[in-house]
Amino acid sequence: MWSIISPLGTPLAISLILSIVITLIQVIVSVLAAYGLVRYRNKVSTIVFAGYVLLALLPVQVTIVPNYLITGWLGIRGGYWSVILPAAFATFGTFLLYQFIAAIPSQVLEAAETDGAGPMGVLRHIVFPLIRNGIALTAFMCFVDNWNAVELPQVLLDQPGMMPLAVVLGSGESDHVIVDLVVFAVPPLALFLAGHRLIEQGLAEVSIQ
Repeated sequence: MWSIISPLGTPLAISLILSIVITLIQVIVSVLAAYGLVRYRNKVSTIVFAGYVLLALLPVQVTIVPNYLITGWLGIRGGYWSVILPAAFATFGTFLLYQFIAAIPSQVLEAAETDGAGPMGVLRHIVFPLIRNGIALTAFMCFVDNWNAVELPQVLLDQPGMMPLAVVLGSGESDHVIVDLVVFAVPPLALFLAGHRLIEQGLAEVSIQ
C-alpha cells in the first residue's frame, strides 16, 4: 500500500502547504475587508462591495489571463507566489463574511467604541467572537476550493514537479485511481470533521440572513 501512496507524497505536501497558506491569508484579508466595508459604509464602500460581488460571480477561467499577465509583470510567475497571491485575495470570502458582520447590530459596535475601544479592539473583542461560525465556514470553503484548484496552478507553475495533487490526479496518469482519490479526499474530510459544528452553524446562520 505504501508503495502506491508514496509517489503522492510530494504533490500532497505541496497541496497542503498551498491550501493552508492561502486559507490563512484569505481569512485574514476577508475579515478585515468585510469589517471595513460594513463599519464604514458610504458611497465608495457600496461601489467597492458591488465590485466584490461582481468578481465573486466570475468563474475562475475568466481571471486566469489577467492573473497570468499580472504575475508576469510582478516577476513571480512560475513560482508558488504566483498561485498564492491571486487565490489569497479572492473576493468570495469577503462577500460571505460581509453577511455575518452586517448582521451584528450597529449599536453593539457603537457601544464598544463609546467605551473607548478602537477599530481593532472592536474587531478582536466583539466581532471575532460573534462571527466565529462564519470564519470557520469561510476557512473550510477556501481550503476546499484551493485544494481542488487545477487551472491556476497548471497555468502559472512552470515545473511538473511543482504541481499540487489535484493537477497530478487530473492528468490521468495514475494506475491506482481509487487509492489516489481516497488520499485526495482525506484532508478536506478531516477538516470538516474537526470543525463540523462551527461549519454547520455557519451554514445555518448564512441561510437566514
